[in-house]
Amino acid sequence: MDKDLLQYPFLGELIRFYRKQRHITQTELVSLCDRTFSLKTLQRIENGKDIRNHSIYAAVAEKLGRVFAQNEDDYVDLIVIQSRLIRLFRRDASISAFVALNRDLDRLIEKHKKAIYLNELLRVFKEIVFFHLNGRFYDTSYLPVLEECCSALQGDTYNLVILYLFKASRFDLTQKPLEHYCQKTSFLAGTSLFCFDEIYRDMTILSSYEILVKYGQLADEPAYTDSFSRRFRVLDGLAYAEFDTGNLSGAYKYLLLMIHDDGIQKKVPEHYRLQLVKRAGIIAYSMKYFEQCIDHLLHVYMKDPSLLELNYLFLFDALEKTGNKEQVKKIASHLSTIKHSYIQTKSVIRYYEEKYSEQPDLKKLEDILCEQLSEKQVISSIYHPILREQLADLIRETHDYKKMFDFIDSQ
Repeated sequence: MDKDLLQYPFLGELIRFYRKQRHITQTELVSLCDRTFSLKTLQRIENGKDIRNHSIYAAVAEKLGRVFAQNEDDYVDLIVIQSRLIRLFRRDASISAFVALNRDLDRLIEKHKKAIYLNELLRVFKEIVFFHLNGRFYDTSYLPVLEECCSALQGDTYNLVILYLFKASRFDLTQKPLEHYCQKTSFLAGTSLFCFDEIYRDMTILSSYEILVKYGQLADEPAYTDSFSRRFRVLDGLAYAEFDTGNLSGAYKYLLLMIHDDGIQKKVPEHYRLQLVKRAGIIAYSMKYFEQCIDHLLHVYMKDPSLLELNYLFLFDALEKTGNKEQVKKIASHLSTIKHSYIQTKSVIRYYEEKYSEQPDLKKLEDILCEQLSEKQVISSIYHPILREQLADLIRETHDYKKMFDFIDSQ
């Protein structure tokens, strides 16, 4: 059977779970199956290897009170149901569409009520849909098997199971299993489910932000802070979550906690600590906390001038807004002697050098903004307001209003 249809590591974990549940050793299970396969083969199965002989899976499942579906179409049906579930949440589908899916899930669960692997996953999908429709779970009696075996899953199947387990409050957030499960995703513990919430933004079954808040409530407890890496990842995840949900003050608060944390100061490499300070500076600018922005970004500049790159726009603009124009001139002059990774960074430095020269060339300043720092050249929109403001100030003197139109139209 194609490995894309069946995740053998999860099947192996299920077999191990049901064997132990019946208090049967591996040797005893081989004997129960009349030694039609070796102990080594069973060990390979439980370790998630595909042994290709599906009759052995069927024999093992039978001795554990289950069955093993050998028809590939059954596994295709499972994948179709999973894709359909995800698609409905992505489209914010109607209640009737979820009711129809729930009905199809009931039919498949009845069809595969003893089928190892199929039944477990179909019931997870059923619980997710049922909760979405009713605000409660249908049957949580089989949760222990999922808790034990879910770490062997991959992709969206893994994420759906974790989604369900978290909402069912089956994990104590202060215990090690949380880290174990979360580390399998593309993000660290604090943010591992936040990425998945992009698909399920309107899904009432789980707010990953809610989970991060629970993390935050635990962040200062002694039992929790014993694990430095866990605390660091939680705070980092909270900062990202607050930022992505538009709560800049919340993101800033968690960044400051990390910046001033003694453990982080001692154990996190300086390069990454400076990245935290840089993020704090950018967020401070966004909240118009210009003095704080200057403090953060000047700190990064003094430690490693190469780290800020285009973010010098925030520093220079904050300095201008607080009347520190001489400092802009001094920093720009110094930066012109340093090698930079991006052409746009060099253009920013040339712009401010020219702007604060004894006789600034307004035409040259316009050309730098419109040709080297246009919205087409500076892809990230977070810098655009500063560039537009600089160009608007120039045009008040040059009256070249076409430049402003060309600049905005260049996107």
